[in-house]
Amino acid sequence: MEDGDKKEKKTLSFTELVTRASTADSSQKFPISANYYFIILSRHYDTLAKNKSQFEEIIKKFIFSTILLPSSALKERMLGYAIQNDNLNIFKYKTLLEKMLNYQLVYIDDIKAIMPNCPESHQQFDYAKCVFEHDVIALSKVFDNLRFDSAEKFLKMKIEDILNYTFKMSAEKKINATIDEKRKFIFFEKEAENMLGFDKQIQTFCLKAKMLSEYIKATTS
Repeated sequence: MEDGDKKEKKTLSFTELVTRASTADSSQKFPISANYYFIILSRHYDTLAKNKSQFEEIIKKFIFSTILLPSSALKERMLGYAIQNDNLNIFKYKTLLEKMLNYQLVYIDDIKAIMPNCPESHQQFDYAKCVFEHDVIALSKVFDNLRFDSAEKFLKMKIEDILNYTFKMSAEKKINATIDEKRKFIFFEKEAENMLGFDKQIQTFCLKAKMLSEYIKATTS
């Protein structure tokens, strides 16, 4: 059955893919819809490009479904595809998507700037939660630990809300974090850097330099 399902997905027509993606939208299964929209754009671009209004709608749904994906290799792949494919003309979303791909801090105002383009099927989702989860994961890639007051300055939220969200993320296995309320620190457990490839180490170093620069601006403003 599994092999049959895989074969079916490979041979789905353009119309069938659109129908399945829309069904996933209506049930708020955005990880599934993001994948379907990716297949539509990558395999049926020529067909889709002939219908300007449908093309615009698919692009919007793909972008917003991708933003809602949990941080993962799949999300990075989707973001990379959107940014690198000039045919998609995603200039309205490019700054935000680049921030997310590079694990820079994102704020709700960044999301609000593109919300006028949000499809009706995606408007009810909690984008504030999505932004928070992205930012905590971004911070965990740079810091081994973070003081409560520093977390407030980075995330522009009250510490009570930060701890509540972080606890939920940890419980859902989205991040490895422990909270020390006595010492007022959040501790992050990360992949050992000596196990990473050289390119990944360079990328991590650049990310840390960027984040530390943002930290200095946040704490001195």
